[in-house]
Amino acid sequence: MLLNLRCKNRQFYLTRDRYGIKPLYVYISNNTIVFGSEVKAILAHPAYQFGINFEALNEYFTFQNLFRFHTLFKGVQLLAPARVLQFDPELKMKEWTYWDYNFTDTDETIDEETAKEETFVLFSQAVERQMVADVRG
Repeated sequence: MLLNLRCKNRQFYLTRDRYGIKPLYVYISNNTIVFGSEVKAILAHPAYQFGINFEALNEYFTFQNLFRFHTLFKGVQLLAPARVLQFDPELKMKEWTYWDYNFTDTDETIDEETAKEETFVLFSQAVERQMVADVRG
């Protein structure tokens, strides 16, 4: 994808949804930005030089999972939920988070016993939804 920054403020933004439901993979090298909802979009781009991210590979072999926003492909990152990448015409990048969970506010309208019951109900519903999704998948 070739990009010509001719809009009013000449900025380009990549933004991921705040819960991280939809993935956004990004590869940045020299004067090239390649992005897509799947890594294979980046791997297919001629600017990408294939390489293995050995740090991510070690993490995957150790934990059977990746806990950070890197990938097994060298230079390819998964944009974190609620993150914004802003590029100017010279492709200088600024990065920030536009939203985060707030676990410090307490709900004074509910007592502890009701909160426990509500947590159990919501947790049970989430498990049930996941079990149904696993059967369909």
